[in-house]
Amino acid sequence: TESRDDDNDGEKEMAGVKRTTTSSSPYGGGSISFDYDIEDDDDDDDDDDTENKNAVVDAVAVMNVNDSPGAIYANASSLQQPPLPTEQKEDKKEKDKDFLHLEALTMDQLGSMLLDAAMSDDLTTVAQCLNVKNKDCVDWIDPSDGCTSLQLASLGGSARIVRVLLDRGADTNAKDLHGATALICACQGGTSEVVEMLVQVQNIDLDASDEHGVTALMRTAQGMRSQMAKMLLDAGANMNSVDEHGLTAMEHALKHSGGKKTTAIIQLFQTYS
Repeated sequence: TESRDDDNDGEKEMAGVKRTTTSSSPYGGGSISFDYDIEDDDDDDDDDDTENKNAVVDAVAVMNVNDSPGAIYANASSLQQPPLPTEQKEDKKEKDKDFLHLEALTMDQLGSMLLDAAMSDDLTTVAQCLNVKNKDCVDWIDPSDGCTSLQLASLGGSARIVRVLLDRGADTNAKDLHGATALICACQGGTSEVVEMLVQVQNIDLDASDEHGVTALMRTAQGMRSQMAKMLLDAGANMNSVDEHGLTAMEHALKHSGGKKTTAIIQLFQTYS
């Protein structure tokens, strides 16, 4: 019995004693020391103390003891928002490299690239193709269908591409294999903004017709596009031209309106007749 009491007294003497535990920082800067108390509570309390001790170790170990608080915060911020200057620089180098490679392309390769860019509204590539030295590809013609970049951009309604091509002197009267000009293409599938730019070009043929005798004005009539039609008429387009079937622009409009004479475009033609 005395032996057991001595053992208990020994355990009680351990209560309240402070121990020092050392933990190495994973970020360098040496080790971190801290104190914790040894309590003599029940087993549940011992488990809580162990968890608390481990939590302190985990929290302190992520700091570099040689850093100031401000430096620690700065390091944490840089880890949370990693910059990517290297990747950005590499992207720029690749773009510059691609631009230099354009000079090594043949005229057909460069022209084909220009047509693809004009059709997809890729202004950057269009500008690069047009700026290649000693290779004027602005009016390059696709041998498969006779299209030019201006015709494709006009058909797609890409005003910014059309503007760049016109500034570089693109031929507005060039025809594809079916006889369509840029203006006819614009009136078929483009926008009023593109049509407005084209009709202002000096020496443009407003009454040019395709292989079926269809003019730009007739295309606007088929699509019931009164705003485009007005632009053409104000620019001097001939509303009395006929196609291969002898139909005028107004007759095309009547055909596509189901015979209704109250539509805006028919009333427009009546005003100009």
